Amino acid sequence: MPSLNRHLIHPYGGAVALLATLALGGCDSQRTAGPSPISPAFSKTITLTDFGTALGSGPQRVRVLLSPGTLIAKRVLVTGAEQMTRPERIDSRVNAIVPTTAGDTVVLALGDLKIFVNASTKFTGNHEDGDSDEPGATPPTSLADFTARIQAELAAGRHPAVEARRPAPTSPQAPGDAAFVATVLRLDAAADHPSIEMNVAAANLIKNATPPPDAWLQVLGIKIELRTADGTTKIREETPESEGEIAFGGMVKSVDVTAKTATLVDGTILHVVAGTEIEGRDDSEDLTLATLADVQAALTANDTVFAKGEGLLVTATPRTLDVIEVRFEAKEHETGPEFVPFADMVATADSVAKHFTLANGTVVNVSSTTHIAGFTTLHTLGDVQKALANHQGVRAEGFGTVAAAGPPRVLDALGVEFETVP
Repeated sequence: MPSLNRHLIHPYGGAVALLATLALGGCDSQRTAGPSPISPAFSKTITLTDFGTALGSGPQRVRVLLSPGTLIAKRVLVTGAEQMTRPERIDSRVNAIVPTTAGDTVVLALGDLKIFVNASTKFTGNHEDGDSDEPGATPPTSLADFTARIQAELAAGRHPAVEARRPAPTSPQAPGDAAFVATVLRLDAAADHPSIEMNVAAANLIKNATPPPDAWLQVLGIKIELRTADGTTKIREETPESEGEIAFGGMVKSVDVTAKTATLVDGTILHVVAGTEIEGRDDSEDLTLATLADVQAALTANDTVFAKGEGLLVTATPRTLDVIEVRFEAKEHETGPEFVPFADMVATADSVAKHFTLANGTVVNVSSTTHIAGFTTLHTLGDVQKALANHQGVRAEGFGTVAAAGPPRVLDALGVEFETVP
């Protein structure tokens, strides 16, 4: 499973809560009622030569899981042809963000990849499609909000994790083409382990005459090392048994080691079968839990555990999945300020005192570290003050931290966007 990387928010102030049962595509095909008496083999190991042969027969969808901080593949999963229409995605931590008037360039830790986001990008939090975040957690409301959150996290020395997605192109992108414009960008605690899921062709695989590595898989202008000879990289191919897989994710409520099940807070039952792949940890600092017993021990210790992966629907009620692949991870407890969004008309602005007051009475302080989005003509508090003096309506949207509970409530703005309204 593409290391459905997780800890964000590790960065995101700690608001971690994974999607609660999100189907990212694939068909919700229901299998026989109850777990299968014979556990299927969801994937099989193939050689580098087999992988090259498959690519020679036509484009393939691959998920590449990398060792953090490297461009070395831990696992390459070749999926079925029906997966090629699913969105392509990148999971990685963020190293930097470069705002411009047209949009932002997000620089990822994964190979220094650069993805572009703009006002057309949909920004989401740890959940989507109506799933609720933890108390106090809210998804970004705009590009300006997203930018300010990332800048605040980076300034605090944290590297937030994101999941970026885009529609799959009609044909695989050229190996040296680094362009990636995200249509959906999620602040995702689970995206802290780097992975890439893309369609590739024979041109993306480059054999090495003088290993190691044995070959490279070049995508988005970066060359990912494939080290199959020493066992560092494992290449697997999905079998027909995995057809119809759906994605799941959520907080784990309980575990039954004997029954080999984990139940999520939304009631979904995850059944671990003989063919299930449970992702192991990368190092001693990794919070990944490699067995159901580890998950149970973490829950007993009152730790929060999240699960994310893919499975096949066995029964609809209760919703039960035979797990194809899963990653269990304990939540990393991080402390940080609570980010509070705001959006309202501006009642007054004072460029000397460096604050503005919203129509609801909230006072918002602006400092040299506040990011004011440059998408409109209002770039400073002075601009806002002049607009108000000219009887123009001004709306402010952004987020900050609570400086005083009030009344009046006072916020220190981390990011804000001003726009004139009729």
